[in-house]
Amino acid sequence: MQLPSFDRRLALEITSVLIVKCTLLWLAWFAWFSHPAAKDMNMPPQLVRQQILGAPASGPALRTPGETSR
Repeated sequence: MQLPSFDRRLALEITSVLIVKCTLLWLAWFAWFSHPAAKDMNMPPQLVRQQILGAPASGPALRTPGETSR
């Protein structure tokens, strides 16, 4: 079954817009997120894991500046 001219044009336009959008998103990722801003910007994986998942149950809890222990 062949699509009418309007449907074919619409499908081509949607496909073109999606290709352009994906290309722009990839370029933005490559420009801003693919590598650190500074070459010496490395953090130990354990510290990153601790910050994302929270303090480990066996270790001391991290406090924000100005917070007192209870």
